[in-house]
Amino acid sequence: MRYTMFVLGGTFKVSPSLHSARTLRVRQRLPARMQSRAFCLAADMENWKDIPGYEGRYQVSDQGRVRSLDALILCSGPVKGAYYSSKKGRVLRPGRMPLGHLSVALGKGNSQCVHKLVLISFTGAAPEGYECLHRNGVPDDNRLDNLHWGTRSENMKDAYAHGARDRVKNRAALAKGRATRWGHL
Repeated sequence: MRYTMFVLGGTFKVSPSLHSARTLRVRQRLPARMQSRAFCLAADMENWKDIPGYEGRYQVSDQGRVRSLDALILCSGPVKGAYYSSKKGRVLRPGRMPLGHLSVALGKGNSQCVHKLVLISFTGAAPEGYECLHRNGVPDDNRLDNLHWGTRSENMKDAYAHGARDRVKNRAALAKGRATRWGHL
């Protein structure tokens, strides 16, 4: 059974997630000023692993979130000379790509897809000729249990099965004389 913990101004209330009506009643009884500060924490914690190539700097969770870790940065200035500045780690805010996938910047100018980072960190590198597939067809659902390695052919079959690529739309475009990506179905 999964439990949800509500953090309310320093006090904790725990209730089973399965009883959503009870959870809603607890939130409705709160004063408006407390509702804005209330947030949920899952009691079954996320598993975090280092991202290969970024060990000690970035981690990814099995729920599809990416975070930076606390770091000491060596700085230099004309007055103080060389000194260390601390940088607090945080959960990174992903950006959305045109097809709906999420990406994060790991350092300057290094954007990576979140779904790929999750699979590489938890299952290892992709076998030759394989790519990351979403089981449910939702491109921003980057939970580990929703991702797996598959071939390009499997990815295209999944896209048609989930409706991501609409054959009817392509046929209509051809009938109107518009070119599709490859000019045929």
